[in-house]
Amino acid sequence: MPVPKPIRILDPNVAERIAAGEAIERPASVVKELVENALDAGSTEVCVVLEDGGKSLIEVTDNGCGMSEADLSMCTKRHATSKLSSLGDLEKITSLGFRGEALPSIAAVSDLSIVSGRGNTYQLHLDGEPKISQITFGHFLNSNHGTMVSVKGLFSQVPARLKFLKSKSAETAHVREWIERLAIAYPEAGFKLVSNDKTLLNLRPSSEASRVQEVLSDNDTQIKTLSASSDNGSGSVQFKLRFYWLRNINLQHMRRMATIVNRRAVRDKLLQQAIMSPLRQFMMPGEFPVAALFVEIDPACLDVNVHPSKIEVRFIDSHKIFSAVESLVRSILDKETTETAAIFPAAQTIWNFSEPKNFLQSSTPLYNNANSGIDKTQYKQEPLFEQQKTNELQGALFVGILFATYIVYESESELILVDQHAAHERVRYERFKALITTRTTPHSQELLIPETITFEPEQRPALEQSLPTLSGHGFCCELFGENTLLFRAIPTEWGTDAIKPRLKSLIDRLLSNSTRLTEDNVVFEILASEACHSSVRAGMRLTEPEATALVNQLMTCNHPWNCPHGRPTIVKISRSKLEEWFNRRI
Repeated sequence: MPVPKPIRILDPNVAERIAAGEAIERPASVVKELVENALDAGSTEVCVVLEDGGKSLIEVTDNGCGMSEADLSMCTKRHATSKLSSLGDLEKITSLGFRGEALPSIAAVSDLSIVSGRGNTYQLHLDGEPKISQITFGHFLNSNHGTMVSVKGLFSQVPARLKFLKSKSAETAHVREWIERLAIAYPEAGFKLVSNDKTLLNLRPSSEASRVQEVLSDNDTQIKTLSASSDNGSGSVQFKLRFYWLRNINLQHMRRMATIVNRRAVRDKLLQQAIMSPLRQFMMPGEFPVAALFVEIDPACLDVNVHPSKIEVRFIDSHKIFSAVESLVRSILDKETTETAAIFPAAQTIWNFSEPKNFLQSSTPLYNNANSGIDKTQYKQEPLFEQQKTNELQGALFVGILFATYIVYESESELILVDQHAAHERVRYERFKALITTRTTPHSQELLIPETITFEPEQRPALEQSLPTLSGHGFCCELFGENTLLFRAIPTEWGTDAIKPRLKSLIDRLLSNSTRLTEDNVVFEILASEACHSSVRAGMRLTEPEATALVNQLMTCNHPWNCPHGRPTIVKISRSKLEEWFNRRI
């Protein structure tokens, strides 16, 4: 039995350090809190200076309204705040800071001093008892009012926390990330970051769109930014949305997917998922877009008091917000589809897709048995893209096909390459999607020699439940013996390349998702992804009419720029870039 220990009140110094750990995790936490205070004070210029990644020194100077001597003496007391005065104020928070815990928490784990001016300038230094003295300080970023907060020796009194900090460069990167997020939320303010006497960031006041471009693309003006906005002005939850998407920049992290709610930089999973939902098909697995979402909503419909560091929010009607964000992002994709299609005008007719002759000859033959009894006229083997009517691309000149993989076009100012495999995957994917989402049973083609797939006996009950799903999507199959599934026909759109391993993979995936096969999206993803494996491969030589037809069909897709797995279908190289490579820049 453990020895009972008496319950006692925790020492105030220990309690303060524990409480400080909830809000102050690293130098970036300090910078976030201090910069937010500066913005709440109406600053138009904020300068952050670091030494040793913020471990030795964090200095934040602003030109905000500053503090009086009385306010300065109160600001480091726990729960001291100018943002709230009653319980009702919690229902409608409009400021970034409001808890009254930031400065006391910082003071508990560092050597803190503050200089602030509003007419007269005073200095507060915490060394045991707070000490305030009037000083002559000069200007705060070209203003006679403002505040400068110095934080020295962060976590020097809490070695356990100090040892978990990362390298100087890593901590500086975290600080920069938060400054950039706040800079996006407040484009009318200037922000400067100096680390070890080196200026890392110097953002001048600008428009919202310009600030997003400058921060998220590292000021690369060649990056195309798409934007859209919506105003939900009716109902109990009213809000405005603005979304900026930087095309063709995908990263392995989410640090450049900014979500701003009522000018508060947050990390909200709901908003991130709403953004990712329509954009996911444009990226490889594990990649994330570079984008910024702005939400303006009645503060009464929002709870910002759900996290000690105020980096999360909670919406009263989260479903409505999710749907609105998803719809807004999708509107950008629809707009981009229209603009992209202008490069390759869509065919005026529908193209018939089947398998190419050389492709079929390398696969299991479908109709080579004269005694099969099958009406062969129903299964005429045609080229992959049979052109019903002559159609020529307008505005782009067909150049040729590189490495039997990339279809090349030339426009007035760009070289355009289309990946034939990724393009055909996209076409197959959307054809399947159209069939499944409209609950239309795909046309089937009967196999001359039925394919058999074996399975484990214990999988039989789940497989029996899957048969109606397969039948409803163009497969004709039946159980044969104890552990065999016999396929007699498959959907025409599914193709016949490597049919046996693909059927085996299909069954394995259906069985692993057997409890979710009532969900259309699950069935669709499984069937469509397996259909993609029968697409035109890199290295398969297409004729010019076949390549032209493929590109035209790609341009009729809803989202022609990426295959279902996220790889790009189209890459453009500007003429100016080619001239730069050959040192021909004018």
